[in-house]
Amino acid sequence: MSRGRRKYVLDTQLFISAFRHPEANDALRRFHGAFAPFEYLSVVVAQELRAGVKRAEDRKALERHVLNVFERAGRTIVPSADAWHRSGDLLSDMARKEGLEIGRLSKAFANDVLLALSCRESGCVLITDNERDFQRIRRFVSFEFVKPWPGHVPWNASGRRPHSWRAGLRQEVPQERKRLWISCEQIFGEPPVAQ
Repeated sequence: MSRGRRKYVLDTQLFISAFRHPEANDALRRFHGAFAPFEYLSVVVAQELRAGVKRAEDRKALERHVLNVFERAGRTIVPSADAWHRSGDLLSDMARKEGLEIGRLSKAFANDVLLALSCRESGCVLITDNERDFQRIRRFVSFEFVKPWPGHVPWNASGRRPHSWRAGLRQEVPQERKRLWISCEQIFGEPPVAQ
C-alpha cells in the first residue's frame, strides 16, 4: 500500500487505546510520524471521543492535542447529507436481509455505518481494529478499511497488540493516572500565529 496515494482515517478505539496504554500511544505516534500528510479525522470519531470524556480537563486536552489540530490543518471529514440518508437505507437493508433489530441497534454500530460511508465518499481508508463490524457493513457497501497499522508500524517490539481494544474500552482508568494525550501539533506543525 503506497501511503502517498491514500488518505487515512483512524477509528475511535485506536485513539482511546492510545490515551490509556503506553504501547498503543507509541504505535500511534509512530503512525502519525509516518502518515501525517495523509491523515484525517472524522467528525463521527470526534463525536465519540467527546462523548467518552468525563472530566473538563480531559476535554480541554482532547481539544488541544487532537481535535483542534486536525481542524486547524483542514483535515476533518464530515459526512454529507447523502451519507446520512444512505446510512439509514443501509441499516434498513441490514434489517431486512440479515434480521438486524433496529430497536436494539447500538449507537456505536450506527456510527460505524456512517463512518464507513463518509470514508467512502471522501476517498479515505479507515484504520480499525473492529474488523467484525466493518466486514459486516462491507457486505452492503464497498469501502476500504485496514487493520492497524498500514506501513508495518507495530504496536510493540514483538509486533503484537498488548491487549484487546474492547477490553481497553471496558477497563476503568484510575483517576490519579494521567491520560496519555497524543500531541498531533508536533506532526502537523505549530498553530498559526494571529496577525
